[in-house]
Amino acid sequence: GRAEFMGFAAVSLAFTALSSGRAWEAGILTASLLLFTTGFLVSRVFASASLMDGKDRNFSVSRLYAADLLGACLGSLLASLIFIPFFGIAASGLVMAGMALIMGFGL
Repeated sequence: GRAEFMGFAAVSLAFTALSSGRAWEAGILTASLLLFTTGFLVSRVFASASLMDGKDRNFSVSRLYAADLLGACLGSLLASLIFIPFFGIAASGLVMAGMALIMGFGL
């Protein structure tokens, strides 16, 4: 679990570095690589979390899926309505990196 959150922090910091200056001209390959890495890390966290509860797999997976949908909904709303408009893309990336580090180290 800790490695996945460190990966999220690294992706967030890479996104922050790319969002400053003229780095957006890096192109679609860079954006695709960041999206692929993020999707891979999300699937790793989802798989790890589904294996944590050994009791009733169907109930655990359905709760996990519901939490995933709720988290994605709240995250997209927070990012699009609060973080990016008020703080900008670079600062939002730093906030996400900080949150990933907090989750990774369990602070």
